Amino acid sequence: GQCVGSVSALWSRVYEPGSTSRVAPPTHISTIVGSDSLYSAVAPTVDEPFVPLREPALSELSSALPSIDVSSADIEVECEMPSEGTLGQLLCMRLRTRNNSASLHSLRLSFTENDAFLFCGYKLLRFQLPPAFSHTATFNLVPVQAGAVSLPPVSLVCASTNKELFHSKAKHVVFVQPSGTRADPPRQSA
Repeated sequence: GQCVGSVSALWSRVYEPGSTSRVAPPTHISTIVGSDSLYSAVAPTVDEPFVPLREPALSELSSALPSIDVSSADIEVECEMPSEGTLGQLLCMRLRTRNNSASLHSLRLSFTENDAFLFCGYKLLRFQLPPAFSHTATFNLVPVQAGAVSLPPVSLVCASTNKELFHSKAKHVVFVQPSGTRADPPRQSA
């Protein structure tokens, strides 16, 4: 693993002159880092002058972050989904797959229709992805219902390992406006 760094916290308390509680409210505390030490000061109000108090930091805490292993996935998947559309006009949904491993993988991509869209393309696609290659599958959808509608679910399974790589289980909602509506309000003539 690789250490990504450490977290350090440094703090001190500032006492307000003439106060019985001996602790300044947080809005009156400012911290100035000098070249030789940490200076704390009470921020002035309208009637009081700025009074610096030279106090060293009372507490310091430093902790190393745990080491983590960062590696790329054997198969990288990216899905591009539309967020809005117009009734009767084509929408495209793309699924990009890249093989980052050193072996050939057989993949199975399936698409399930729903009542809100007409679909054009393969519902089930089996393909092989050689090492360092990528594949983009495009699904053409035509919305037939206006309003907030869910996109049809897509699933990608690695047939070599029988591992599910992508499944749009969470509903992705697309707002479909009726055809013939203008995106911009009409201009008023002067």
